[in-house]
Amino acid sequence: MTEEQDLSEFNSSREFLANKDEVVVVAQAVMGGRVAPAGQGPVENTPPVEPVRLEIEPDAQNRVLLSANVSLENIRVDGDDLILVQADGSEIRILGGALDIPTFVVGDTEIPRDVLVAALNANGFDVAAGSNSVAPQAPAGSGSQFQDGEGGGIGGEGPATLALLGDDTGSFGETGAASFTDVDNFEAILIAGDFEGGLVESADTVGGVDEDAAPATGSISFNDTFYGLTIGAEVATRTLVEAQLDSGLVLTPGQVDALLAGFSLEDADGIATGPAANGDSTINWTYAVPNSAVDFLAAGETVTLSFDVNLTGGNLPTQSIGIVTIVVTGTNDAPEITAQTDVSETLVEDEGVVQTSGAFDVRDVDISDTVSVSGIGVAASGDIAGLPDAAALLGMFTVTPGLAAALIDGASTTGTVAWSFNSGTDQFDYLAAGEQLVITYTVTLSDDSAVAGSVTQDVTVTITGTNDAPVVDTADVTGAVTEPVTPVGDLTDSGTIGFSDV
Repeated sequence: MTEEQDLSEFNSSREFLANKDEVVVVAQAVMGGRVAPAGQGPVENTPPVEPVRLEIEPDAQNRVLLSANVSLENIRVDGDDLILVQADGSEIRILGGALDIPTFVVGDTEIPRDVLVAALNANGFDVAAGSNSVAPQAPAGSGSQFQDGEGGGIGGEGPATLALLGDDTGSFGETGAASFTDVDNFEAILIAGDFEGGLVESADTVGGVDEDAAPATGSISFNDTFYGLTIGAEVATRTLVEAQLDSGLVLTPGQVDALLAGFSLEDADGIATGPAANGDSTINWTYAVPNSAVDFLAAGETVTLSFDVNLTGGNLPTQSIGIVTIVVTGTNDAPEITAQTDVSETLVEDEGVVQTSGAFDVRDVDISDTVSVSGIGVAASGDIAGLPDAAALLGMFTVTPGLAAALIDGASTTGTVAWSFNSGTDQFDYLAAGEQLVITYTVTLSDDSAVAGSVTQDVTVTITGTNDAPVVDTADVTGAVTEPVTPVGDLTDSGTIGFSDV
């Protein structure tokens, strides 16, 4: 039988498929043209001139059966055909394979058409025009170069997709792709991702509602060659990388836990991959914490956290798809007054000293901040006609700790200001009954941030006048007369009495 006769009888894959275990032997034994099916006689031995080119036409079920020991190095698109290139340079042409991607059966293992479509898509071949067609596009990497006259190839340094057709370690049941497991060949391919984010603490609103910081968000895109399944995503590890805090402070376990709890994935139940996306999927992540969880940070202080995102389930081995790093930055929170226990007193003017005292509490949530009394002002209203000057009024008021002394020392967040008022003797005697004098002392507290935050507290002392009786200042209260021997007239004497009323 001549080679021409043998080739004329080999017109479909059916005869070849019946002897699939011998395809590699036959392919390597015969050089050029089509190969005679096994069992129909030897072919002529001819000197090697070029690698074997074997043509296979998919069967009626659009399947291509290959031997279990097929070893592929590259796959190309040539017109309407797919070209499978073996390690020895021999080629297997799948007629019409680029028009309608077939299902490959390698030995006893079935590789569904969806797998090859995804592999081609991931390596530079556009299947967006339809699930049954393939067209070369821009190369996806150094191993996906196009060749004049031969079409584009997907071998080389790209993802290990060719092994899908030469690895029979997987197993397929009636469910096809759903039961395939292969930890070497089916790891997801990272496409793009947001792996860094930041959250800036919102400054507290004194006397108002504190808003939470704007959350950090991002996404991670990947391609699962074995698409059409639901893949789970989970945060595998949550790690405190470092905390840059002033004054040598160390985070408490509770603070660390609250910060690490802020990272979440959009859909903890899994990310569905679908044929329309050709295996491309996206994980959306969010980092958000209540403002109370980051209030302790002073301006410029930072905490760096990392979160390792794993893909699980489907046909994937558990694998890390990326580590997201979040930097939380503090903002200066101004001191605030938390308790006004005694900041207003009403006194009655009386002879002698007018005095009183009180206190109020202060808090600064920025742990490393130092807070002190930075200033005291005074203003008076009401009946002020006989009022001492401002300097005299300031001298009547004192605070503890004093001006510039640390109230909150940078290792705590709360402190108390004690104040006292002492008028000295007879400073407000000018007030008549019912008249009032209101003295307001404004105490300013500031932190030591570069852009200092401050808060003020008014202490009000009201003094009500009383009726003061006139006071005799000078008096000539004695007198004397001498009776003359011979009365001349009335006997008289005189003097003066001086008095005042404040």
